[in-house]
Amino acid sequence: MSTEKESFERLVTMQVISPDSYYSPDRAKDGWYSATLKARLKAIEEDPTKAETQVPLRKASTTKELVGELDAFAYMLLKPDSEIPQQDRLIHLRAKAQELGLSLRDSDLQRKLWEARRRKAGAVLVLKPGMTISAPDAVWAWQDLLMARDTQLVLAKPKVGKTTLVIAAIAAWHCGAASYLGKAFIGACPPVVIAGTDMPRSRWMPLLARFGLAEKVGEGEWRLPDNGPVKALFTQTEAVYLDHSGIPRIAEEVSKWKGCLLLVDSYAKCVGPLGLKESDSLFAAPLGDLQEAVAPFEVTTVVIHHSGHGRSGEGAVAASRGTTALPAAVSQIIALSWFNREKQPADNRVLLQTEGRGGEPQRMLIEQHDSGWTFLGDAEKVLHQQAMEAAKERLSDRQHEVLELCRERSQDSLRTDASAVTASIELPIRQARRTLQQLEHRGFLQSSKETTNSGQVVWYWIKASFIDQCP
Repeated sequence: MSTEKESFERLVTMQVISPDSYYSPDRAKDGWYSATLKARLKAIEEDPTKAETQVPLRKASTTKELVGELDAFAYMLLKPDSEIPQQDRLIHLRAKAQELGLSLRDSDLQRKLWEARRRKAGAVLVLKPGMTISAPDAVWAWQDLLMARDTQLVLAKPKVGKTTLVIAAIAAWHCGAASYLGKAFIGACPPVVIAGTDMPRSRWMPLLARFGLAEKVGEGEWRLPDNGPVKALFTQTEAVYLDHSGIPRIAEEVSKWKGCLLLVDSYAKCVGPLGLKESDSLFAAPLGDLQEAVAPFEVTTVVIHHSGHGRSGEGAVAASRGTTALPAAVSQIIALSWFNREKQPADNRVLLQTEGRGGEPQRMLIEQHDSGWTFLGDAEKVLHQQAMEAAKERLSDRQHEVLELCRERSQDSLRTDASAVTASIELPIRQARRTLQQLEHRGFLQSSKETTNSGQVVWYWIKASFIDQCP
């Protein structure tokens, strides 16, 4: 026969195998079905009377065969016509393992279900020469921010707006916007599955409704629109955790919506029952299990996590609270922080920084309002201006006086040298030269050298990046 599957079906038709038997991928891999069929056909050829006689299937005897039967049973549990509900699959798989005499832990049995789901989705175990390998060129789902078919971590302290940012972007994407916060969406908005254990229904529904992703149908009653992007929502009321029972529930939902966006909010709440400390390197292990479970379905995963007390300038990775194993487990990190709240409590600007494997780090200034977020521009210029203002405050009176002279002369398109400073301000020539050099070193001035008849002259003028700082 041409394939093991055809051999299996032929054996069932011949009643060599019971009609309620299930196809075992491991037996197929060893060529068991084709070998059995060949032997059966030979036996019939030698004695045609055996054609009407059912020959019972040889029972598995080796550990490999027993595990193969368990794998086949796990695969059968995932069939669309299976009468076993999703929440009871592990119970039935455990009973089957006991029936076969296999002593397996629940974590081993759960992995068998994951492997069966991967086989059902057509996932391969290893890439080899000769295969046609699917690897889409599109890296981004949301340009420079969310990587498609990959995992990202969104970090911020409480109440900065990390969940709102993701929901607002999804809403804009679903409504047909080409971009949001100045960054383009790639392709159509995908279906969305939310593992939102961090908040109860009473907070999720108004948040979704605020952006048109849910609608109020009565006093205290809401619904998710059939044509909306949110296809499944777990809340604190319908809590789901990243454990042996929660991960399969999430995988079951995303398997219905291949290519969907999975929002996990928040990671700490979803791993809370596991008793893992944030400082423990194992804190990232449940995320690895989740990634493995949803990998066959090309899911774009966004994980909300709380930030620590990272210092300014340390980058997005340093913002993650707890072990560094968590940011290491993802491909993209988006960190949000108040831009100037410590100095100006009324300043609502938020600094968005990215760091990851997808491209150049981004630094953007954004601000939240009732209908979403507004892009205020590239943060680099504002951060530079702040740094220059801080540096200006540290200048001595003499340096301030020389800088002001250079600014006035620059406005008249004039450059300044040490002699010009001496002529305007009562400073010795050496001190004037030293002050100009100090101002250049601190980033306020730039210079060029010229050779004249009287010798070499160093000319100074206000640096272009500082002009906007000058009154």
